[in-house]
Amino acid sequence: MSKEIKLRVEASEENERKIVAARKKYLPMATRGSVMYFVMDELAKLNCMYQFSLHWFMRIFTESVSDMHKPHTRRPRARFPGRSNEFRNLTSSSAKMHIGFRSYLQNMMNTLTDNTYKLVWYALFTEHQLCFSFMLCSSIMRTSDPERDEFSSIGHLAETEWQIFLHCSMLAGMVSAQDRLDNLGGDTWFEQGPNAQWMTENMWKQCLYINTQLSCFALLCRSINTHPIQWESFRNSEEPYHFMKRPFHLLGMDPRQGSPQISRALDSDQHQSEEHRQLLDSIFPWESLTSFQSLILIKILRPECLIATVREFIAEKLGPDFLPSPSVHLRDAFDETDASTPLIFLLSPGTDPVTQLLRFAKEYHGNTDHLETISLGRGQGPIAEELIHKALAQRGRWVFLQNCHLAAYFMPTLQAIVESFRKPGVHIDPNFRLLLSSKSDHTFPISILHEGVKVAVEPPQGLKNKLLTSFGSSGVGEVTERTYMKENVSVSWRRLLFSLCLFNAIIQERNKYGALGWNIPYEFSSSDLEPQSDSEHPLVSSSNCPSKLSANSDILQTLLNPSHSN
Repeated sequence: MSKEIKLRVEASEENERKIVAARKKYLPMATRGSVMYFVMDELAKLNCMYQFSLHWFMRIFTESVSDMHKPHTRRPRARFPGRSNEFRNLTSSSAKMHIGFRSYLQNMMNTLTDNTYKLVWYALFTEHQLCFSFMLCSSIMRTSDPERDEFSSIGHLAETEWQIFLHCSMLAGMVSAQDRLDNLGGDTWFEQGPNAQWMTENMWKQCLYINTQLSCFALLCRSINTHPIQWESFRNSEEPYHFMKRPFHLLGMDPRQGSPQISRALDSDQHQSEEHRQLLDSIFPWESLTSFQSLILIKILRPECLIATVREFIAEKLGPDFLPSPSVHLRDAFDETDASTPLIFLLSPGTDPVTQLLRFAKEYHGNTDHLETISLGRGQGPIAEELIHKALAQRGRWVFLQNCHLAAYFMPTLQAIVESFRKPGVHIDPNFRLLLSSKSDHTFPISILHEGVKVAVEPPQGLKNKLLTSFGSSGVGEVTERTYMKENVSVSWRRLLFSLCLFNAIIQERNKYGALGWNIPYEFSSSDLEPQSDSEHPLVSSSNCPSKLSANSDILQTLLNPSHSN
């Protein structure tokens, strides 16, 4: 009996060792999951509406592990003339067939990262998307171990470099002049010489600090004081992040990228002198810096290029799919909801998703009879509650409660209603949907934010993004591919429609210039475009030509046939 017990204990210990060994193989996946969740948790500091629950993230984590070959993807943008009607497959590389356990685990980590990013991206305003991507990229790099983690393909970020990037100005200000002199070992190059007068005092202090704290910058201050041509080329470069990828002496020999003065200096009679060789030895080797160390240097010396450089850094490490995008496809966000998961529109100033939602509801069902809308405010809470209960008793009803931030008194009741959806024994029609809209407000229930799918609603920035939005890149544009490619319209009508969309984008973009743009303020929006596009067809059809337009349509005639304006 004792022998049998001993054998069972040994077998149990062996199984435990195997389980521990197998579990350790999946630790990189667990680490990536913890990084993703805590980065999401930090987003609440940017906006109180950026709330994500652990339960929601665990569902995404489980789906990424169990269904690795079907990641959530953004819907491709609509295609127009000159492009193929076939949508390009946007599934990530993580959906490819894996070979071996290492590839399998790497694909699983990539799928989790892609899925989490794309679902969180729905909820972020454009001004916060780049911050989220950079937080995600830097957190992955900080938690990777270059000696033990074979999956750290994007590199490792030391905590010292991260803290210097965040607080270099403050850390440099805390170091006294005597301490800097002691750290430099009595080197006279700590003084800001004539060649460094283009720098502010704060810039020079930060350069001294990283000169002493990071070995890769050991020649920085010496080089700035002795090589004005090198740093003049750095200051004049349009893309300093890519400019520093090549050594300075190679740039000097290339007249297309370096200054002609450098080539002349290298060809001078003093090139072989001892003094000149010492100067060459003190050229700062910026090509040996890591990508993040280059980011530190640009933040100190070229702060105006920091945002563009961060974009390049993210694209290099994570890929262009992790850069800010102009719009959200409403259908993709809607597909993430169900009868018990509300869709929450996060409003920015001057935006209203009603028109987009009506257009989407008509596209989804063929009409808007199933959609009930109510704008919350004083006295509207009981009406909204009754509307929800009536919709629950019917089939396929959608209820849209607008401006929840104006009805703080109703939020506890709304919270109780949403929480009742998930109670055991409660049956809800699968096609029921609850849609909410609200500005950033601390009174909005956190539990609803945790359970709901959030979509940030804001006007697109720039002419290109405005045109993409008008032409349906977000799935709810005023001009869909079906509208633009109708068979019974002429080329003149399509030309006029595009001109109208461009004109609408221009008058919206002029608002950024204040009184210089429009001396009388007016909030132009996509709502101004829709009725105009609907009224164009009677003016220009396949049977009408520009010469038959009335005298009151000179502007239309000019758009359709610019040669007539000469």
